[in-house]
Amino acid sequence: MEKNFTSCIQHSPRLATAPASTNLTNVFAATNVQKILDYDMSDVNGTTVSDSAGNFDGRLVNPNGAELLSNQDTKVLNFTGGTTCSYIEIPQGVLDGLESVTVSALVSWDGTGGAQWIYGLGQSDTHYMYYTPSDVGGAMDHFGIATNGWRNETYAATKKLPAKEWKLVTTVINGPEQTLETYVDGELVATGSTNGFTLDTINNKNGISGHIEKYSRSWS
Repeated sequence: MEKNFTSCIQHSPRLATAPASTNLTNVFAATNVQKILDYDMSDVNGTTVSDSAGNFDGRLVNPNGAELLSNQDTKVLNFTGGTTCSYIEIPQGVLDGLESVTVSALVSWDGTGGAQWIYGLGQSDTHYMYYTPSDVGGAMDHFGIATNGWRNETYAATKKLPAKEWKLVTTVINGPEQTLETYVDGELVATGSTNGFTLDTINNKNGISGHIEKYSRSWS
């Protein structure tokens, strides 16, 4: 399994889409967007992944399983896979006070396996939101939220993300409208309902906010 990407998290009541771009800061045109976190991978020092938004520096766990690469004008972190899991740990506070959230990631993955999470935010393997380019079974991607793990997980789904191609994946939870939306390269490809689940319910108020590229529902 191999994945490369940059990532950012923004707060916006609604999504303003734009054509695919390697400049993630230009994806959203809405004036009421607040950028919460932006790991553009331009500053990775040892195990510290700097947040260019300034608040939530990440921690690169098991850095020997990852390498920093250049993709045209963008730097990306390449997770090479293997027996040791490498991932970015996101510190506490990212979801604090939010009703809605937008997560964007510039992703290229090798297309093998299922339930490989690009990101997971929440408090545990029961309370979380996530995106995977290919869920178990391999035919569909999933963007979901749950408060009791797979038992009550609700999601938006479409055909799995193409392999070995750069794709800008944007996922949106709109709290007031109780909707899930997935965009690929600025195009709406899947919708779903939150079934009333809220960011406050899944938010980890006493620990890390989540992970980037940690396999499946493993939280510890």
